Amino acid sequence: MNISVSQHAIEWMARELHMPDGDGVRFFVRYGDSHIHPGFNLTVGVAKPLHPAISWVQEGILLFIEQGDVWYLEGYDLAVHYDDVHDDLQFAYTVSSSKSTER
Repeated sequence: MNISVSQHAIEWMARELHMPDGDGVRFFVRYGDSHIHPGFNLTVGVAKPLHPAISWVQEGILLFIEQGDVWYLEGYDLAVHYDDVHDDLQFAYTVSSSKSTER
């Protein structure tokens, strides 16, 4: 799995998500619907990492996925973009060509 976050998506996170010191942007699974896992979807929130499976810093913002949520992306690559029509993040999934867990 590879994860990429566009510059515009990072700018949206910095503008819209109010992060106290030590907190970051957590990608997590919730009930919803998606084409890769019916009944579940991915979202973001502000949190402190407890047991991150993947974490990285981009433009000074900590981004992470906890161990309990990484299953959602297994076998997929994730590209996060900013959707200026809806002023929100957009997640695009593609079947992963690699077996490794990369950012």
